[in-house]
Amino acid sequence: MTAKPDAGRASVSRRRLLLGGAAGAALAGLSVAAPAKAAPAPATRPAPVDIVIHPDSFTAPGQLRGGAVTFRVSTPEPGGRSLLLIRLRSGVSVDRYLTALAATSAYDPAERAAAERELVACAENLGGAVVTPDSRVSFTQFLLPGTYHLVNFDYTSATAVPQVKPLTVTGLGVPRFPDVDDYVLHRERNDSVSFLVPSRKLKATGEHLVVNTTRHNNEAVLSRLAPGATAEDVAAYFEAIKNGQWPSESPVTTMPIGLAPLSAGKQAIVRTELTPGAYLLYSYATNATTGHPRAVEGLYRLITLV
Repeated sequence: MTAKPDAGRASVSRRRLLLGGAAGAALAGLSVAAPAKAAPAPATRPAPVDIVIHPDSFTAPGQLRGGAVTFRVSTPEPGGRSLLLIRLRSGVSVDRYLTALAATSAYDPAERAAAERELVACAENLGGAVVTPDSRVSFTQFLLPGTYHLVNFDYTSATAVPQVKPLTVTGLGVPRFPDVDDYVLHRERNDSVSFLVPSRKLKATGEHLVVNTTRHNNEAVLSRLAPGATAEDVAAYFEAIKNGQWPSESPVTTMPIGLAPLSAGKQAIVRTELTPGAYLLYSYATNATTGHPRAVEGLYRLITLV
């Protein structure tokens, strides 16, 4: 069965599918300078935090040590799920955030755009995992002491109320991100947002650093391309959705997996465990000006997983 994104059915669900100077600065901020003397032995990395997402519940700790924390996320749900990691801004309630999140599924693009602006005003998005029963995802984020929230989000439904759990981070553990195999950048030029992927290849099973150098929330998810699907096919498909049509055939054959949205200037590491082949890398985050999913406006790239 062919998977279909929902941009053409925004009243039903938010989504069914589913280096320039700034980039160099972002990457430089994650590097570690070589010491003048022999470096001490690296700290032992703690075990990943396992989280299993169900329709109305999910396993999650209420407290953990900060630093570089890895969450390993899975779900048995056929339609897939998302785990969002957020930090509410000062004075913002969970209810206000959830109201804005639900409104991103409004039928009217102007309402969706307003909802996205409200989301940005409510919270920092620190990534998360978009998962299916066939593909678990791990993501690593550097957490300072404080209060965060984990959100069990059903991106295939506009009406399901997400379950939210607070997460208290105390102290600091491992002080640095783990090594990565490659990287993906969200970049912005003349109000146009795009992906930068060196050589258009990523490790099928590996650790990917994702850096959002734009002014907007953006995600980085992957769906396998249909055999023979071309860049022209993908462009025509998204253009039809943008125009309110519902194409009978999709250029992708799997639901999305990958990293949930990152706020402007944020970065995270996502680990995928996928079959090599041709994939579509895209972001279905809402454009806060137009109200359209950014993928239908060109925020995607055909890549090869090796």
